[in-house]
This record gives sequence, structure tokens and C-alpha cells, in this order.
Amino acid sequence: MNAEKGFSLVELLAAVVIVGLLAAIALPMYSDYRQRANYAVVVSDCRYVYNAFMIYYQDNSAYPDTATFDLNNFDPLRSEGHYIGNIELSLFNNRADAYDSPNPNQFWLLVTQRDDILNQFLITDSDQTPQAPGKAMKGIYRIRNGTLLGSL
Repeated sequence: MNAEKGFSLVELLAAVVIVGLLAAIALPMYSDYRQRANYAVVVSDCRYVYNAFMIYYQDNSAYPDTATFDLNNFDPLRSEGHYIGNIELSLFNNRADAYDSPNPNQFWLLVTQRDDILNQFLITDSDQTPQAPGKAMKGIYRIRNGTLLGSL
């Protein structure tokens, strides 16, 4: 008798089909977990930036003015030691989108998440934000696809 060692073609095909099904199930779940983790990182970084603004205000009795705030590296928050994080790594184009300080006692900063550009975050202590003019807002707010969803 001839005893052959190894796997038949049918056995190999069955194994490939099973591995393919497992991959088809696992990859979307992995992507969802990754997206949620990136969202959590940006929210955490936004809280850090918000706290840096509050400390800056305590030290200077004013928020940074619009002309001196750098959207790329968050100066003067960073240069004065109030912010040492790396939020720009999680942001679209590695920078904040917009900043305004309509007066020394108010500010708003808009940032967009790198991995999901429909997700924006408004870090603010102002009643003059473009998303809700006239409404006093303080804290961090999520904007999804242009719609203000609420505070975080």
C-alpha cells in the first residue's frame, strides 16, 4: 500500500476558506476598535489643551490673542510651559483648524480628528463661536458632520 503524507487539495481549500471567513469577521471589528481608540485619544488631548488655556488665563488674566496664537504648535501655550502634549499628531494636517479670541476673556479653538475628518472638536470659553453665536459655551464640544452634538 502506498501511504501518502500531507494534505489533500480539498483540505487545503477548506482551511483557506475558514481563515478567510475569520479575517472577514475580525478586520471590521479591529477597524472599529482602532477608530474608537483614536477618538478617545483626541478627546483626552482636547481636555489637556482646555486645561492649558485655563492655566494660561490664570497666569495672564487673558487668553492668548488671535494674532499671537499659532495653530501649528499651540504657542504661546507651549512656549510658556502650559501645554507639553502632542495633540497635533492626532489632528488633520497636524494643526488646529481655527482660533479666535474675540476679547481677553473669551476664546474658541476648532480642531479636526485626523482619522475621521467628519469629527471636529470645539474647545471654548466664549459666547461668540461660529457654531453657536450668542450661546455661552465653556468646555469641549463635539461637532459631527457640521452639527454641534454637545459637550464632552
